[in-house]
Amino acid sequence: MSTQEENWLRKNIFHTRCTTAGKVCDVIIDSGSCENVVSNYMVEKLEMLRQSHPLPYKLQWLNKGSEVKVMKRGLVNFSIGQKYQDQVWCDVVPMDACHLLLGRPCQYDHRAHHDCYANTYTFVKDGVKIKLTPLPSSGLDKNTNESKSLVSLITKTQFKEDVDEVQTMSFILMFEENAEIVLPVEIEQMHSEFLNVVPEDFPQGFTPMREIQHAIDFIPGVVIPNRLAYRTSPQDHAEITRQVEELLKKGLIQESVSPCVVPAILVPKKDRSWRMCIDSRAVNKITIKYRFPIPRLDDLLDQLHGATIFPNIDLQSGYHQIRLRSGDEWKTAFKTRDGLYQWTVMPFGLFNVPSTFMCLMNQVLRPFIGKFVVVYFDNILIYSKHKEEHLEKL
Repeated sequence: MSTQEENWLRKNIFHTRCTTAGKVCDVIIDSGSCENVVSNYMVEKLEMLRQSHPLPYKLQWLNKGSEVKVMKRGLVNFSIGQKYQDQVWCDVVPMDACHLLLGRPCQYDHRAHHDCYANTYTFVKDGVKIKLTPLPSSGLDKNTNESKSLVSLITKTQFKEDVDEVQTMSFILMFEENAEIVLPVEIEQMHSEFLNVVPEDFPQGFTPMREIQHAIDFIPGVVIPNRLAYRTSPQDHAEITRQVEELLKKGLIQESVSPCVVPAILVPKKDRSWRMCIDSRAVNKITIKYRFPIPRLDDLLDQLHGATIFPNIDLQSGYHQIRLRSGDEWKTAFKTRDGLYQWTVMPFGLFNVPSTFMCLMNQVLRPFIGKFVVVYFDNILIYSKHKEEHLEKL
């Protein structure tokens, strides 16, 4: 190990990245933390379910300013690399150091061994030996330990000069939320021609049965959950009732008499409206897990080499375009103050839902994947080298 590497490892705590709900998040493992902690920013961005902390407490060292009251906690499902997948109860705290901090409880539960010199953590989970290694922080100067900005702003002239110099580069183009995007005339004409597949709203009526449906298989001999409905205010009850009626009208749910029931809960969205979510943790605990391979983002990006045109198609209500296997609808029932309802289509929050969705997308687009299409869940990216061939592919 070189002197430079030794100096870097000597002065930095364990830092890596994980994947949560399809998003990449920063992780710190720190034995000096008495609790596992998730940032309030991450919880809000991913719209994670929260519950009241059984033992609320106060902190004064994670955030600048006055003391922080820890009143909520959430169950975080995450994966690091291909082997390590886990779910950990974390206290919700407004912190800036990272998105997820795994403290002493996580290391204790896994009986993890910390190699202080190499800064690695080794443990066995589900019979598989896991070794976690740290990632160098790209925003940290290893000699001075001074933070550097992870975002660089350049002028249009500088950007053109950089493109001419390296010839090939990857970048993400972002627009302001209210910015008007003008599409080429050819794309506008194609959009008009295929209006039947780009409707403004999800069509009403039952989603048709397709070759692939979502199956829910319970572990044999388990106790079927029957959870009480959460207490709701009159305003929350009115919002849940409105959303239930809308789902009934679209044929996405139907009334139920199922013995397997979990509660519904309202979660705030970024635009200050409300999303009705189903607390399916009790059902997930008794569900047999299936593992359809989820594509690696770096592998997908490698396929785009040499392409110059990249339109993206985002499916509307993608999960709701897949029906549940006939006879499994009762396993998705949820409870409100007004009664029981069960899904007819694949809902959010269940185990195996991402696997089922990727299986369907791969089946439908198999003739094109790897040639001019990459697929990541409900996002379909079509790439081309020349404009002339692009319209035909699209």
